[in-house]
Amino acid sequence: MTTHRCCGSPRPEPAIFDENGGGSASRRPLRLRFLWYFEPRFKLRYGTYLSLPAGRRIVFHLAGSVGTPVTLLVGFFVLADQPILAWLNLAGCVVTTAMQLGAFIAAWVGVTRKGPFLLTSLTTPATVAKKLKAVLRQP
Repeated sequence: MTTHRCCGSPRPEPAIFDENGGGSASRRPLRLRFLWYFEPRFKLRYGTYLSLPAGRRIVFHLAGSVGTPVTLLVGFFVLADQPILAWLNLAGCVVTTAMQLGAFIAAWVGVTRKGPFLLTSLTTPATVAKKLKAVLRQP
């Protein structure tokens, strides 16, 4: 049980994982889960992410960026007996991989916005590029 910063009243921890941390590669409790358009988003408890060293933050974002393409690739193999669906999954894998590589390259060369949106808010690979540039620029 933690307490609210403003009033000190108790508040329960979010019960997203079981007692063994099931489902969490980093074993860090999540504060918020939601869909952003069609992409699932998982937000850590405030301060948990900020306390990670820069290298672990980059790995954290890389892990988040491979989910959609890998899932579509698995779908290609699982749906092998239904060729149309299998090839649609493979096409989706190629398209999402290309989009993510494009976002990484765009953020790497300095593009910050896509229309009214921050590029780092749209895709995880753009955040990886931004964080990686910051780490590489450090003396």
